[in-house]
Amino acid sequence: DQSPPLNLAITSADRLIGSIGLLPGSDSSRASAEVGYWLGEDHWGRGIATLALHKIVDHGFRILPDLNRVFAYVDEGHIASLRVLEKNGFRREGHLLGATLKRGELRNLFLYAITRHEAAAHAEEAGHQADDRLGRRSELR
Repeated sequence: DQSPPLNLAITSADRLIGSIGLLPGSDSSRASAEVGYWLGEDHWGRGIATLALHKIVDHGFRILPDLNRVFAYVDEGHIASLRVLEKNGFRREGHLLGATLKRGELRNLFLYAITRHEAAAHAEEAGHQADDRLGRRSELR
């Protein structure tokens, strides 16, 4: 039982199409949280993941007073996911060589992150207020 909820379903017409969540650190690491997400291929390229990431980052900063940084690890070959992060103002912090195994093959990861201050500046600059696509076609639960 999470209170408040940090793992949310992404739905469309009451059907699960993806998921997104934050995993906050504890104790001295509580200033950071890892974000992870997935979206069914049929829903790629519609801005859904980009908007869901914006909303979960905003949600995390609103409900976790000690949170200062949200980060994500992403496979260096997953260009669409890299773009989702970059569109939300995340910046590349590192390149982790041979950091994960996928289908028995060592893969490299990029580390992306955004701070509370950077997220606020990006939201103001991007003007997310008019983008309600998630509310009309999909939603977080």
